[in-house]
Amino acid sequence: MLNTNKTQKLYAEVIFLDYIGKHTPDTEYDYPNYLKEELDVSDTNLFVRRLARAGYAERQEKRYVLTRAGVEKLAAHEDLVKFFELCNLYVTVQEYMLRKEEAPEKSFEALMVELMLEKAAAFKEKKDYPAEKRLHLDIAVLYERMGLAEQALEHYLTVLYMDVNGVEYLELLQRYHEGKCKKEKVKAGFDFIYIRPDVQSGIKRMKAAYRSELCDAVYADNHMGIELCDKEHFAALLSDLMQDTFSETAWQKYFAAAFAELVESL
Repeated sequence: MLNTNKTQKLYAEVIFLDYIGKHTPDTEYDYPNYLKEELDVSDTNLFVRRLARAGYAERQEKRYVLTRAGVEKLAAHEDLVKFFELCNLYVTVQEYMLRKEEAPEKSFEALMVELMLEKAAAFKEKKDYPAEKRLHLDIAVLYERMGLAEQALEHYLTVLYMDVNGVEYLELLQRYHEGKCKKEKVKAGFDFIYIRPDVQSGIKRMKAAYRSELCDAVYADNHMGIELCDKEHFAALLSDLMQDTFSETAWQKYFAAAFAELVESL
């Protein structure tokens, strides 16, 4: 049985040791707020002094440095640093450590992909598409790290599918469909379709793994209730992105017209 408090304490210790190892902070240093908030450490200076008393860090010329014990502890829990740096909003460190306890032979990336696929499926069931989309992006990144190009590309394509099919406008369109706002307000609410640079670059890096069946799979597995971009246009967009012929102006014109047409159809 996993001890939640011990897990949180270990997590905080490892991340602070990683920070000390990278920055050798001054002994009077005021640590960043994100460390306090994300690791639930109210007094960071007291916390670091305790790490020093435990033998993981020591003072050298008014700075903290790692001891050999600190370096060894950090190396033994490198996966917790990866967890922190991934900064996923939906998987807790306790969930990760429990899954690791169940399958210690699996890599950090493999365990996190398992957990995030489960979370993504749950969000899809609840129709929380923005949360599902963010998970697919992290899954794509981890698959890429694992050298699984086709799986990475499929998840990059899923994020692209959700963006170009108007995931950020779903709530506005739903309100219009329910008669809660007027057509003019809906049309005025459309700005543009944002295609994330990290998704574009991910698709370019993985383009050697592309095959048309991936596009079919993305359209078969994802239904948000609206479709700004049909499969034919999606394939054309992919081609533009992969061949560096993407024109922001031309595609935004297409998306604006598609959105206006969709509003009229509702």
